[in-house]
Amino acid sequence: MLVLAAVLIGCSDPSPTVSPSVSAAHSASAPAASGSGAASASPTASLTSAFDLEVGDCFDTESITTVDEVTVIDCARAHAFEVFGVSDYDAGSDEEFPGEQPLKDAADEACRAAFEDYVGIPYDDSAWSATFVNPSQATWEQGDREILCVLHEATPAGPDGTEGTPPPVTGSAEGSER
Repeated sequence: MLVLAAVLIGCSDPSPTVSPSVSAAHSASAPAASGSGAASASPTASLTSAFDLEVGDCFDTESITTVDEVTVIDCARAHAFEVFGVSDYDAGSDEEFPGEQPLKDAADEACRAAFEDYVGIPYDDSAWSATFVNPSQATWEQGDREILCVLHEATPAGPDGTEGTPPPVTGSAEGSER
């Protein structure tokens, strides 16, 4: 079971909530990821709203805890993150914000199912770590119901228990069975 801890994003525009996944092999805090300056200057990279990401998109961001815009990169180039699932929280558009825990529970279920379908093996058997992006209170009020499932190379936990910066990978995790 993925155990999740939410991090509310603070920036000038409302942004979704990012929650890192953890398990016995993974740590409890959101990893920071360095964006690649070379990739952002590349014609195969483009600055994209986090709300426009789709399954199969590979990207870099300055920090996975501050997701607003990301640099989408061809998966054949070095990148830190890959979208492996997108689903909507099952709630009416007029429903009040359900709170972080119901969103975490929904993301855990949606992302766990999407992970095995995308990677080809169960999450618990994989070398990848998974993270999800949920609606925040602010984006919920604007009609956001999207759960975004993101994976990255697993990194060992440091002495304080937090996961380090994911190393860049080349190629897609889709069907990798790792």
